[in-house]
Amino acid sequence: MKQEHTVIARLNLSQQIADLLEGSILTSPSNLSKKIPSEQKLAAEYQVSRPVIREALQILQERGLIVSRNSSGCYVTKPKSQTVSSAIHRLMQMEQINTEELYLVRATLELAAVKEAALHATDSHIALMKRALDAYERSFLIEEERVVYDKQFHMLIAQSSGNTLLKIFVEVLISLLGDYFLKGLFVEGGFEDGKVRHRAILKAIEDHDMRNAEEAMRNHLKVSMNNIHIYDEQRKMHDVSSVPTTTSILSVGITE
Repeated sequence: MKQEHTVIARLNLSQQIADLLEGSILTSPSNLSKKIPSEQKLAAEYQVSRPVIREALQILQERGLIVSRNSSGCYVTKPKSQTVSSAIHRLMQMEQINTEELYLVRATLELAAVKEAALHATDSHIALMKRALDAYERSFLIEEERVVYDKQFHMLIAQSSGNTLLKIFVEVLISLLGDYFLKGLFVEGGFEDGKVRHRAILKAIEDHDMRNAEEAMRNHLKVSMNNIHIYDEQRKMHDVSSVPTTTSILSVGITE
């Protein structure tokens, strides 16, 4: 019992120091890429052992606030969207979030993003979106490769909105939707339809037409959602038809 209490106490201390270090990191943007003091210096500063400091630094790495570079030490970094995505993905699984709930959140964020993009997109933003769609439309790509450019296009829309927080939320959401993008491409006509609707969205953004941009995105998301349902239904039918009947099982048994 005493050993267990000691471990808990040490973890609590590491947590507290991690929180203090996090507060120090977040107080100034100038801390980005700055090297964290060595374990020895931090241990002396906080008057704790080096193992406690090591655990505190591990906590900060898990939070995505620092990165360890070989033997040169730890450096301050920005949390990656994947760090947030992983946490949200686990929550979605635990809460059993369904497709409709995910679609509603996606629509809310992407409709807001495309309207702002129509207002704020620069020639540079539009050029990057065109490049992403040109890559997406390459005939020789397999579906998994095509999804990369599909997601990139949607992220660029959020980026061109000029709203940093909206961009972060869209990036996190899009990173969770890989399977959904892929399902739409596996449905017959999904790729051809996606090309047309993507270009309609881009045209509206290029024209700085907020109303048409919102409408084009809304229609695109509705069709995408419908394609997901079609894919899921087709999979169900395929799975049912793939289940061996009693007769086939018996036949196999007899043959063997």
